[in-house]
Amino acid sequence: MILKIDPSVLQPSKLNLLAAGRAEPEFIVQFLEQSVGTKLSTEKKASIHTIISELPEGAGMRNLYEAIKVQEAASLGVTVEQYEALSPVLEALQGMLTSGYHAALFEQPADV
Repeated sequence: MILKIDPSVLQPSKLNLLAAGRAEPEFIVQFLEQSVGTKLSTEKKASIHTIISELPEGAGMRNLYEAIKVQEAASLGVTVEQYEALSPVLEALQGMLTSGYHAALFEQPADV
């Protein structure tokens, strides 16, 4: 017996999560919080809401990613290229801090 598979089921999902959440930006914020496993600050949430509202119609999650990256770089006063170069370092440092094993390295005296 030969199984025939409908090729459409092999295509990536056509669901545009950003379009689905555009009417309710908090949906995207909650999705992002669940994805990273942490609550975002009020400022970060507001920033994401603003970014979503400024994206063109038809934008997708890749556009949201790029827009957040540009905004984060600007908030740090660096170029997107510098931000991209620093991102792996920041992620490694965050992992060290989060894991707890190296957390003591991040403790600073109160007067610093």
